[in-house]
Amino acid sequence: MSAERIADEPEKPKRPRRQPRGPRRTMPMAQQLDRERVLSPAAASASTTPLTETDFAALSAVRERTVARAREAAADYRLLARLYVEQDSGDEARLAAELAEIRVGIALNCSIIRAGRALEGAHRAATCLPG
Repeated sequence: MSAERIADEPEKPKRPRRQPRGPRRTMPMAQQLDRERVLSPAAASASTTPLTETDFAALSAVRERTVARAREAAADYRLLARLYVEQDSGDEARLAAELAEIRVGIALNCSIIRAGRALEGAHRAATCLPG
């Protein structure tokens, strides 16, 4: 009976394929734009919204702090990646991985689940991303 019902149903129309969006950028946006040209106070005077020296100093400070935070996060990832234990099929490996999660959870004052995710993320960042 179910085979007859399937045979009687009309076929669903296929969705059209998505069109490509265009060429991908080969370099980050920060490198494509000339930062001095975009952020300099002299260049901003020609635009509709003038950029004062105070605004320029604030933008520069925010950029420097963002770069510093990124460097600190990378250092944290490298340290956490050392603690990552591969969970093979063996019981000892699973126990070692759980122990690492507990230690990280205590050190970071977070749950074991969050500590496990932090370890996995650090391992991926250290092994899959460029230096």
